[in-house]
Order: sequence, then C-alpha cells, then structure tokens
Amino acid sequence: MRGLTHLFCYDGPMHRSLTFGLGALAALFFGCQGADEMDDAGLALEPGDEVWQRSLPAAASTIAVGYDLSVAVTGSKGDELWVGRFSRDGDELWSYTEPGYQGRSVVIDAYATYVAAGSNSEASVGRVMAFDRDGQVLWTLDDAELSPRALAPAPGGGVYAVGPVGDASSIFMERVLPSGDVQWLVEEDGVAGSWLDADATSDGVLFVTGLRDDGSWWMHARSSLADRLWTTELGQPDGGAFPSLSVNAQRLDASVLTQGDGSRGSIVELDPWGGVRWVQELDVPPTDIASNGSDYSPLLVSYLAHRSVDAIDNAGVIEWSVAQDPECPKSYAVVRRSVEDALVLRWCGGNESQLVLFKTS
Repeated sequence: MRGLTHLFCYDGPMHRSLTFGLGALAALFFGCQGADEMDDAGLALEPGDEVWQRSLPAAASTIAVGYDLSVAVTGSKGDELWVGRFSRDGDELWSYTEPGYQGRSVVIDAYATYVAAGSNSEASVGRVMAFDRDGQVLWTLDDAELSPRALAPAPGGGVYAVGPVGDASSIFMERVLPSGDVQWLVEEDGVAGSWLDADATSDGVLFVTGLRDDGSWWMHARSSLADRLWTTELGQPDGGAFPSLSVNAQRLDASVLTQGDGSRGSIVELDPWGGVRWVQELDVPPTDIASNGSDYSPLLVSYLAHRSVDAIDNAGVIEWSVAQDPECPKSYAVVRRSVEDALVLRWCGGNESQLVLFKTS
C-alpha cells in the first residue's frame, strides 16, 4: 500500500484514474492522514514548524542539497576548513577538516560534493575541492590568482566556480568538469567584487550577482559555453552585503542586505533575460534567499537578526515565519529541500552552528 498511498497523497501535477474497493480507499485515506510530519506530541506540523535540528561543530555558512536529499554544509572550524555531509534525516555521513582554509561555498551533484575554499594565510590561494560519497578527496584545484567565492551546479556534473581575480577589478568564471579539469575560464571586467553568489539553471545558464567596491549591485549571465548574455545593474544599496541569488527557468530572485536608515535590504525579481520585474524593500537584514520557481510558492528569506526565515508572497505579504532561536540568533543560509520542506543554517557563536529542517507546506 505504500506506493498507492504516495500516489494519492502526491500534490504535484499527476493525474491518474484508478478504481479500488471501499476498504482500499479507507486505507489510502488514513495513510494520507499519517503522511504529515508530526511533532513530539503527535500534532501535525504547520509551515514554519521545525522537523529536526542538528548541532554542527563549526562556524558554518553555506548549505546544499543533493538529489538523494542528503545535505552538505561548509564553513570554518577555527583556522581549519570544515565540511560535512548528512543524510536526509540529518545523520552525519562524514566530515572533513583541513588547516589553513575556510569553506565558502558548497554544491552536491549526482556524483560528488564540491567545495570552494579560501586560504587563511597571506598566500591567499584559492581552491576547489571534490569529495566522493564517502568523504574522500577526489582532487583539488588550486590557483594563487583566482579565489573562488561561489559555486553553482553545472549540467552533466561538476561545477561553475566564480570569484575575484587577484587585485584586479574583475571576476573570473570557470567550468570545472567532474574530473577536475577546467573546460573553460573567462574573466569579466564589466563587473567586480568579493561579495558574490552564483546559481545556474538545469540547462547550464550561469548567473552571478555581486557588489563592486563602490557599492553598486549587479547581476551577470553566461551560457553553458561561456558566451556573455547580459548584465543588469540593480542599484546601489547603502552598505550592501550578502548578495544572494536563486534561479530557475522562469524567474531570477536576488537579495542584498543594506545598512542605511530605513530599509535593511531588498529583494529583486528578474525575468530570464535580465529585465527587472519588481523590487521589494525589507525591514530586516536578509542573508540568503530560496525559491522553487513557482509563482504561487513564497520566497524564503533568511535574516541576520530579528527573525530566522520569512515566507514572502508576490504581494510582499509574509505568509508564515520560522522563529528565531535565541541561542543561535543569526541565520546565514536557507535552501529548499523539496516542495514540502527547507533547511536553514544558523550561527550560534564560536565554532557552533545549527542545521534545521522545517516544513514549508
């Protein structure tokens, strides 16, 4: 009955005509009733409610979800790079540390976990690392002139890596194959900055957002073969930080934190060709944003203070929120795991972080 229960409880675009006896229909009904996540008291969880929570031994800053719903997290543990991978239930599968680096971005594809790392030393060596399913290092890609700050999944496996170019006023973008070989590398001097984020659509279009030294905010797009597509200027937020990006074939969403009077941040939605659809000001400082691409599903926004996560609809209305944990008050990253749940990464101070799975529908 498990497969039939899943079929009838599925709320996606599936339409089937099946005939069952009354006993089977009753079993299916009660199976659907029991399919909801429950809290410790046996009550059904609502959007924004916590499903599980895990403590992490590092100042973690970024998260990624794999096709098998496993989770990868990276950051720093003192002066060491720290990266861990967890099962869909939050159990640790493996972790890895290496002195002299800090984790800056993480991506999971069907074959491996990829981490962008930066050196903590004066040498400032940038690194991309690949780990197999058991946490063994497959390869490292080091470069003293290129410092990867953000990764995005590439079609067919591997990653795009993005970051500043030495002291130059430009960024680099490269396609790294699953073997660790670089398929292509380009520099773009029309945009620059060390605050960067990247994402890609399933067909391999790469999008990058960032802040120049003068504070101007931009978004840039490249094809899977490195062809320059467009650049859109998104304004000049006062004291801008934490530029974040979430994309798919229908919509591009970006957010940025500001430190001026009044607004503490902005959300921008663009069409796939770089045209700005709308801009929304925020009264709390955002750190990350996540969308599943549906115009009917709210954007998830994590915050540096005040609240942990808000679900915001297209009219700017907060549909529901995830409460802040006073012990871990700063939320650094949010990512959707499925249409039913999402993950938030919180910093608790020192080498302590918190990974939380919460309901979204």
